[in-house]
Amino acid sequence: MEGILKNLEQFAEVLAVSRSKHVSDWDSQTVERAFQWAAYFKHIWNRSRTNVVVKQAMEARLKQINSELSNCFDYFTFISFDNLGHSEEILFVSLLTNNALSKSAYERVLVLLKQSNAVSDVLDSIAVLSSKKATCHVLFRACVGISKRCSFIEDPFVKTEADLLLDCLIDRMEMSVPLADCSPFLNEVLGTIPSEYLNRLLLTIVRNENSKFLPAVEMVVNWLIGNRCQMRYFCSSQECKVLCELVVKHNAFKTAYLDLLVEWARDMEYDISCAEWISTKCSDVSWKGLVEHFNTLLEGPIEITKETKKLLRTLKVEDGDMDVCGVSVWTDLFCAVHTVL
Repeated sequence: MEGILKNLEQFAEVLAVSRSKHVSDWDSQTVERAFQWAAYFKHIWNRSRTNVVVKQAMEARLKQINSELSNCFDYFTFISFDNLGHSEEILFVSLLTNNALSKSAYERVLVLLKQSNAVSDVLDSIAVLSSKKATCHVLFRACVGISKRCSFIEDPFVKTEADLLLDCLIDRMEMSVPLADCSPFLNEVLGTIPSEYLNRLLLTIVRNENSKFLPAVEMVVNWLIGNRCQMRYFCSSQECKVLCELVVKHNAFKTAYLDLLVEWARDMEYDISCAEWISTKCSDVSWKGLVEHFNTLLEGPIEITKETKKLLRTLKVEDGDMDVCGVSVWTDLFCAVHTVL
């Protein structure tokens, strides 16, 4: 059994390389050996799919392999036990859709495909991949003409991108991938997107109402609040009403958002010349904007209103419970939202 598990590690590496730029080093003989591995594990899968002990052992090793390889290969696609039953088809699709494969190796793949019984399945899989790419391309071109006044949620390209990412996260969770192991994947995908577009993508994801995607949405929310700079930019760019919606839906976001508002307030100093509080460290939000953030929360659902009131009163008392304007930011903020309180 240990020998099979060691071979499983090697085959997983073969599949990972077949989808990467490193496949450019493959020649015809390497292609032949790769398909021998694929045939071997398809045979192993047929023999062990009803053997609970062997299946569990292989699933446990695949979980470990997926975690390790995801740190070595960009956009690594996780491998499940059931994938082994389609090893040859997966390898065919990976190689035929990889532009890094050399001409000689590509031609050898085509010869092997003609000799196999998997032609129909492989072509169907490639057609699905091509359809997704074409759909995204068409949507992107269509979005160029969409008015800037169009809400983010109506942008079909962003919606498609969001759904594809959530689908990918759900697939990983269904393969029992630890949440921590999904963080590198999210960093790789989201961390390279320009902030302005990323804001649109994140907003579309976190407002998703599909219950199927709920665990994946929560994962993205946690990624957002864990990336302080992006969280600041996100909250300073969105309408206060939208942020209040997210506060109601996501408890973790509520805590992070309130902490950010407190941070913004503490970063302010009173400017006597203009008789107003101004930010000393950043320009994420103005005094008027900060007041609007708190007012929107105070006009929200009763539980959010109560929590926000309690927070403001506590901070005012902790800062000396002043009654004079221009001394404590919390006193002035308390007075500014007093009509709502």
